[in-house]
Order: sequence, then structure tokens, then C-alpha cells
Amino acid sequence: MTVAVPQSMHGYARDKFDIWFTQPGGRTTRQAVLARDGRDVQDKPDGCRPASGS
Repeated sequence: MTVAVPQSMHGYARDKFDIWFTQPGGRTTRQAVLARDGRDVQDKPDGCRPASGS
């Protein structure tokens, strides 16, 4: 794999990318991936926030 030289960040705006977009069930994408790919993931009592697992 060839690693490119870092380029300018001109024009990039983080707020243009809603990376934690809400998924069905009220979870964010991050929470959905943790639940899907994790093992023994248990949510906190309020739901949708992982409290334990690996």
C-alpha cells in the first residue's frame, strides 16, 4: 500500500458529514455497529448506549 502525502484540508467542513447519523430504533451509526459487531454488548438502562461488552 502506498501512503500519499497529506493534502490541503481547504474546503473540508466537518459539519457537512453527519457521521453519527441516526439509524432505525434511535441508535446512532456508531451504536448500531458496536451492537452488530461486538460481543455480549449490553446497553445502559436508558437504551442505545453500550455499557459493556467487547
